[in-house]
Amino acid sequence: MPEKPIRVILVDDHKMWLEALSVLLSDIQGVEVVGVAASGGEGLEVCRREKPDQVLLDLRMPDMDGLEVMEQLLAEQPEVKIIFLTEHDDPFYIQEGLAKGVRGYVLKSSPKEYLARAFHEVQAGHYFFDPDILDRLVNRLISQAEVIVDFDGDCPLTSREKEVLALMAEGKSNAGIAGILCISVATVESHRKNIYSKFDVKNAVEAINKGRELNCI
Repeated sequence: MPEKPIRVILVDDHKMWLEALSVLLSDIQGVEVVGVAASGGEGLEVCRREKPDQVLLDLRMPDMDGLEVMEQLLAEQPEVKIIFLTEHDDPFYIQEGLAKGVRGYVLKSSPKEYLARAFHEVQAGHYFFDPDILDRLVNRLISQAEVIVDFDGDCPLTSREKEVLALMAEGKSNAGIAGILCISVATVESHRKNIYSKFDVKNAVEAINKGRELNCI
């Protein structure tokens, strides 16, 4: 007896992309698209009706982001497996997704083969990460580990985070900081989030003031 196909629901607020994705996935063996939704709220409704095996979920949508949808969906259907399909590779969201229960993470720019592997790996109980996403995640973990060897008095920031904070204090934008340090804007945003988290602050002004207080600048 042939194995049952993996029943998948697609959730993405870009309708043209959603239609194209449905056609694309129809060629993947062992996968059946049983529903589509163009918003987070609609996605929850379709999942309640169809009880899928997996949900391929956009990370950023206007009504509810992917993290919110996943959190609510897993509270209702803990057995469902979530894969994020997104344009965004911010390591902050990768770790947040892992903490909340995501099983896979694939970029929209990736080849179809990655999606096929993701569905089958996740269904088998494994995790699947797009190689570019995995690189981002490893780099973030390395950055966090630097805190252990780069601790300077009361300042909890890594060397790179100190550089970012100093440039913030000079009034540089994310794009300006990225250009000076030869890193991506997304990486600068990630460093900002780390700084805010370590200082327990909500904005750049508070972060700069805290950094001066702790001799990080």
